[in-house]
Amino acid sequence: LYLLIGERAPASATLRVVFFVSLLCFIVPLLVDDYALTLASFCAFEFGLGLYWPAMAVMRAELVPNHLRATMTSVFRVPLNLLVMACLACAGNVSEPSFFMMCAGM
Repeated sequence: LYLLIGERAPASATLRVVFFVSLLCFIVPLLVDDYALTLASFCAFEFGLGLYWPAMAVMRAELVPNHLRATMTSVFRVPLNLLVMACLACAGNVSEPSFFMMCAGM
């Protein structure tokens, strides 16, 4: 799918759309209490992830020199993993709407 979109739009534009749609996908469960819409929003979020990873790989190839790419990727994974661990630690103690607000804010 990214092969079709990537030829027509630059990776930065694709990422902006993916980030906006992801924000909307996390806001839907806050506003609507319908199972089908919540499921559809999570499916749309996963679809956006399928566009995010190839677009981010293109951006990384354009912006980060090859000899620094592995180091930069590893350095940014540490805070990301800490953030994921903090979210998982809070998951049982925080209400579901608050958790979705936190995800939408990220």
